[in-house]
Amino acid sequence: MQSTERRSPSFALVPILTLRVPAGFTLLEILIVTLLLGILAMIAWPTFNSAVDGSRLSGASSDVVTSLEFAQLKAMNSGRRTRVTVDAGAETILVEQFTSSADFSQSELAEAVDAAERDESIGAIVLTGSEKAFAAGADIKQMKDQSFVDTYMGNFLHDEAARIERCRKPVIAAVAGYALGGGCELAMMCDFIIAADNAKFGQPEIKLGVVPGIGGTQRLTSLIGKSKAMDLCLTGRMMDVDEAERAGLVARVEPLDSYLEVALQAAADIAAYSQPVTRTMKYLVNSALETSLAQGLGIERQMFKANFALDDQKEGMAAFVEKRSPDFKHR
Repeated sequence: MQSTERRSPSFALVPILTLRVPAGFTLLEILIVTLLLGILAMIAWPTFNSAVDGSRLSGASSDVVTSLEFAQLKAMNSGRRTRVTVDAGAETILVEQFTSSADFSQSELAEAVDAAERDESIGAIVLTGSEKAFAAGADIKQMKDQSFVDTYMGNFLHDEAARIERCRKPVIAAVAGYALGGGCELAMMCDFIIAADNAKFGQPEIKLGVVPGIGGTQRLTSLIGKSKAMDLCLTGRMMDVDEAERAGLVARVEPLDSYLEVALQAAADIAAYSQPVTRTMKYLVNSALETSLAQGLGIERQMFKANFALDDQKEGMAAFVEKRSPDFKHR
């Protein structure tokens, strides 16, 4: 399999026009020429602006992504969201494009997940940020003057906050730098976390005079236990990546220069498996957190038997017996 070559960003440049107005031109004719030049600039500017923005947004991960040995990578720029789709069926959504600006809207992130879930060619999703921060969380300046009525009646932080967790497709958080407050909560909504060696986690809301609002006390306790969760939430301290891995919050720790590559490869591996089975697997593991052991075992047995209704089960077992790679059709 050939690796994708690294290419320099291309720009659509606005042509620079130098015009000399003849001495015989009337004022009206000069105004008409000026108006035409203004219209030309308005037409050309969006192309230039989009090209520059696209290069800037994709620059955070392009060097890492293009080093992967996939047949083809397709970079798509959609508004403030950069999406990188791998032909193997994995997609990255750059979270910092949503969370680093003052007009952060969870609906945008929810819409991105919706689009990825509707796309049948995508079998797994990677959420990532920059090398300095996974996600900045909500804007404190925007929140500080809100009242109880504002947050309660607006259902603040709740309507779309758990959209990632409700996604049926596997979602991997590729975390580097700070994942604090809402950033940590966002990472915990994913199915597992692959972290760079500079990652730091924490729930510092107590320093702001509030408690976490989208799972910082609940998911964190479920993942790392009561004592460690109490420590982090009550002191507001940060936990480095090694402590996070020991506690069970992080699945893997990778060097900063390769963590995203590892996450994308994991997503591509998952996407190559039978999608009905990966979705069932996700459902079963999550059920273990909500049910008793006896109930969970009963559900697992029934799902195992149900797998024998799939064409992918026949293909997978036949490929094993015939000592070849399976060709799953996701049905």
